[in-house]
Amino acid sequence: MTIHEETAAHWRPGLRGCYGLWTEAGTPAGEPLEDVPTDASFAFGLLNPASGRALAALSPLWEQVWSDGSLYWVLQAGQYAYTPDHRPLLGPSVAPGLYLNCGYSGHGIMASAAGSRTVVDTVVGRLEPAANAFDPRRKIVERPLDIL
Repeated sequence: MTIHEETAAHWRPGLRGCYGLWTEAGTPAGEPLEDVPTDASFAFGLLNPASGRALAALSPLWEQVWSDGSLYWVLQAGQYAYTPDHRPLLGPSVAPGLYLNCGYSGHGIMASAAGSRTVVDTVVGRLEPAANAFDPRRKIVERPLDIL
């Protein structure tokens, strides 16, 4: 995965192509939506090398993809889900036998490997629930994003 630090645009190989992604940080928080609206300008903002969030700033591959004109793309939109304390849920749920490894708020690519280790250690008894700061059954104290 390659991430552009200034714009948060990023891409990674996937299936028989690549995934280009961008998080629109200026979007205000809101209620979860079943159908998140999409806009083609979002995709063109990643694909057009003249854009301020162009993937071409990360790799020459994307400038070539744009100039070739043979690009096939699919536009999808989604939402990040946050826990009130902005920490993942790692370990046993209230449903017997169901363990969780989720709630990364967009940081799953970076943190899920370590989260998986935490869950495995919980399942096999190497990590006691009291020592797991991310236990889904913990008391969750709401924290605003600006203090992270």
